[in-house]
Amino acid sequence: MSTAKKQRTTGAAADDTPKASSTPDHPWVKLMNEHNMTLEEVAKHTFKVHAFEPENQNQLEQPTRLKADAPSKPVKKPVKKPISVFLKEETEVQTFDYLVVAANPRELMGYGLSTLDGSPDEPIPKQVLAPTLKEEAIYGKASGMHNSYFQTTVIKVPPPKDPKPQHIVLFSPKINANAVGEVMGYRNETRLALFHETLKEGETVNQEYLTVYQISDPAKTNPNPSDPKCEAIDKVGLQKIFNKFIKKANQKDVSWFPYEVPKQEPLVFHTPYFNRFTPSSLNKGLLWDLLDIQGQNYTTFTHGSSCFESVLQIYQYLEMLKTKGSLPTDKTASVAIVGAGPSGLLSALFLVRMGVKKITIFEKNQDPEKDEKLGHLYAGKTRTVKHELDAETEVVCEMGTCYLSPAYELMVKDLKHYFDGEMYTVDGNVYPEPPILLSSASEFEPAFRAMEPEGQFADGGPIMRYADLLGGGLTVPAGGSGIAGLTFKDNGVTHVKQPINFGEYIILKAMEDTCHGPPEHNPFGGKVSHLEAKILYDVERLKCTGLLAADLLKYICLHKKIFGNSTPFPAERMSPAHMKPLTIPFDEWLTLHDLTRIKPFFQYAYSVQGYGSLGHISAFYVLVWIVPSVLAYAGYDIISSALQAHPDLLEHLDWFKQELKKLGVQVGSKGVVFALKEGWGQVWVNMRKHLVHKGVEFKWSAELERIERDGVKTAK
Repeated sequence: MSTAKKQRTTGAAADDTPKASSTPDHPWVKLMNEHNMTLEEVAKHTFKVHAFEPENQNQLEQPTRLKADAPSKPVKKPVKKPISVFLKEETEVQTFDYLVVAANPRELMGYGLSTLDGSPDEPIPKQVLAPTLKEEAIYGKASGMHNSYFQTTVIKVPPPKDPKPQHIVLFSPKINANAVGEVMGYRNETRLALFHETLKEGETVNQEYLTVYQISDPAKTNPNPSDPKCEAIDKVGLQKIFNKFIKKANQKDVSWFPYEVPKQEPLVFHTPYFNRFTPSSLNKGLLWDLLDIQGQNYTTFTHGSSCFESVLQIYQYLEMLKTKGSLPTDKTASVAIVGAGPSGLLSALFLVRMGVKKITIFEKNQDPEKDEKLGHLYAGKTRTVKHELDAETEVVCEMGTCYLSPAYELMVKDLKHYFDGEMYTVDGNVYPEPPILLSSASEFEPAFRAMEPEGQFADGGPIMRYADLLGGGLTVPAGGSGIAGLTFKDNGVTHVKQPINFGEYIILKAMEDTCHGPPEHNPFGGKVSHLEAKILYDVERLKCTGLLAADLLKYICLHKKIFGNSTPFPAERMSPAHMKPLTIPFDEWLTLHDLTRIKPFFQYAYSVQGYGSLGHISAFYVLVWIVPSVLAYAGYDIISSALQAHPDLLEHLDWFKQELKKLGVQVGSKGVVFALKEGWGQVWVNMRKHLVHKGVEFKWSAELERIERDGVKTAK
């Protein structure tokens, strides 16, 4: 076994290799130590076995060091535990055999978070955990690890005066890509509850709760000089930006926000978000450098920065650590876990399942059960608050973690007792939101999920030229014009300067980026007629829809080729030659593989979740988050809705399913986006109760003074 592997499985310090004794133990001492026997018991055993064998008479002598004053039982010195945890305002140190870091290592090691110019905090925060040289190379300034800031605000508004259906979820790709703290979208939690029938049918709603989103990224790599500059990252600064937005909205100066907001004290959740490596650090293989040292120096790191900031990826990473032997295997070991967020709770659950019984979790926040207004704030990025509409009805508002995808199915099945059920079950706690349907589908509902199109369709581009010819410069046929039965049935028009249903947006944006659009003149040199423009529009739209489905399959094939079946990323180190193409911005990666058509899907499925602009984020991180099953279900939705008007073409849907099956991806009409009726906070409430029942000790409001690791050589 290699030294590294020995350290990983035993928890020994990197420089703590045992030395052979210069004086061999007497056989009697060996018996006493190995079998916990007294001196008298050893003597009786020896005489019984060897008394009549002359050649063994020498073994009858007592060892010199046990003669006369030898105790009847060997005295075992207590073994010093290598982990010492010091809390502020507590004089007694707590010692453990092992340490799990489920809080942000950058903060614990004193490197700090990203500032407005992207550099770490100055002055350097207090160091709680001294890093080793290898840990410093991974988390220190040289690694360039950086983060964004996410802020959500829950506000109460009266229903909009406009009687038209309002979108439940709406986002602006342009504002999201800028990531300078501007309000980029909202989710109407009350209408969401009505849609999912968690409110009583026919119930009068006089007030609606909105969760409003802001993202600020001071650490964008490869920024364009023309990009807006990030001006605020702290809670106060982002709240000022929010207040300016509300003032404009109340003056009817924000076209996509239909609500008037009365004066109130909103509930605000601000958090550092998505710690990730720079492209150069990814190229150097720091993700695998971290994987190599997991378990050494009595320490394992399970914070989201170890892989990807998502509950699913943290769960998958823990599975990887368990497989590699990087979690403590000694069931009698005492383990300290720093952080009671999803990473800490999942780490504790894995250890409990492995038979470890002595676990203590230290969390700096107060006990969330002590104050319901905290909204089950289990550190990390989960915050679920509930607002009462009346004595019997409440609305769940997700201020942090909110969605699931088909990729979560195995995890939810494994943790079904904490999720209160599995995915795809009737009347379960985990329920699907509407599929990504094109407006050609009969069940098309324009009032659920939408994108604000500002900045997405260029003047003189394909979509605006079609709008000029077909809709006075403002609209295009929704789902196609239906001319000559070439494409889909007529579903009215899509206004290209107002929020667009997400499924319709995917097709129009794909056409914008890849289609030619109407020519300036018809084949005879004259002006393109209205009828000619309709036919061209339908043909290009139908072709783009088919190519979009093919591109989704192509992405799945590429993902399988690069990642195989490994989650959350390949366990074996990727070579620099294979890694370098994955560190370019995802926009460029799409262009490199001729996959520009599927970009609009990623604008919502990836960027809107706060994981970085497609023009800046390394392709590697997008591949970690958007796995084949997500694209498979999305493709199924798009094709099935596109073919609703043509049952004779539905056989192509079977072809799509068969192609996916060849790739090991199952698909069906189950949905792409899922949510929890009781919110993510309830998952952690359930898990905490189980852990307490299993003997896990929680120490809330625990301010760490320092953590020492005995015998571990540190960088400072």
